[in-house]
Amino acid sequence: MPLRIVHQDITTMQVDAIVNAANTRLLMGGGVCGAIFRAAGARDMQEACDRLSPILTGCAVATPGFALSARYVIHTAGPIWQGGDAGEEQLLRACYRNSMELAVSLGCGSIAFPLISAGIYGYPRDAALAVARDEIHAFLATNNRNHSGGQSEQGVGDSDCSVFLALYRQSSDHQRSASYHLYDVLYCNRTRGIPCRPSTHPKPPKTSLVRTVPSIFHLIPRLPGWPR
Repeated sequence: MPLRIVHQDITTMQVDAIVNAANTRLLMGGGVCGAIFRAAGARDMQEACDRLSPILTGCAVATPGFALSARYVIHTAGPIWQGGDAGEEQLLRACYRNSMELAVSLGCGSIAFPLISAGIYGYPRDAALAVARDEIHAFLATNNRNHSGGQSEQGVGDSDCSVFLALYRQSSDHQRSASYHLYDVLYCNRTRGIPCRPSTHPKPPKTSLVRTVPSIFHLIPRLPGWPR
């Protein structure tokens, strides 16, 4: 059950399941989430997600992969970074653990993760990577002990599952949609009564539809007796 870190687009990977870093209402957003929805077929994916939503942060659910090469998409809601004192690490660990447990229960032989919560959710990238590697290694080690039956560390049995951590640079289209996705996530959490940090994205400048016309009254001659 090896862990491999790769630098490629998760939507094109030839694996049994890919993981979507979702919001709690499983709505199509930006970044990796939007890319997965578009590659799978946004309408089909959203209809499938609507039947499963909402979910709690740290939980995982599965839908078909539809137009993707992957048979399944496992959706897990990562934590929004709030400084590190709001249980973010345990919630992030739960995302990986629950996703892998679900993949094994579905009979998946391979699964690919994005770096959950390290984008617009604000989780520090190095810390997010450390959590991902630690939790994946811990799960694989436990699963090997439970199912290996004397096999090697790499494992070749039916219970073995190869895990990929896919890191790649988002396109400019994904970056442009990030602010919308952040608003969507904050809105979803507020409707569930979950505290969330305010958006750090600057608001667009307000534009007025009324043109300012310079005053012309100073051009009118003052008549005797008019107040100045």
